[in-house]
Amino acid sequence: MVQFLVDVQLCQKGIKVTVVCPGPIKTSKASAAGSSSKTDSERRVSLERCAELTIVAATHGLKEAWISSQPVLMIMYLVQYLPTVGFWVMDKIGANRLEAVETKDSAYSWNLLLRRKKKAA
Repeated sequence: MVQFLVDVQLCQKGIKVTVVCPGPIKTSKASAAGSSSKTDSERRVSLERCAELTIVAATHGLKEAWISSQPVLMIMYLVQYLPTVGFWVMDKIGANRLEAVETKDSAYSWNLLLRRKKKAA
């Protein structure tokens, strides 16, 4: 919504607006902080690739650019365009994702959707 307001105002001055929605980005700060695992960092888009795709999107006059690897990109789309489904999926993977972070597994894996919740003893 904000994009449209900014787009309308700036369009009259000949300025085009591109909204960039990045997912997890691999940065040196994240690496220094002790990224959870190798597979976790592989799921992140490099800073250079994110910058490259942002420039390509702006150069081609795209209104939106979604930059991420799967399955994060799919979840981002669901939450944006089918919020009820997206939030349902987020509820299903939320606990699994926290558990994955605690055990230093990948927090961006397809396996998060497939894990079953453990029953309390």
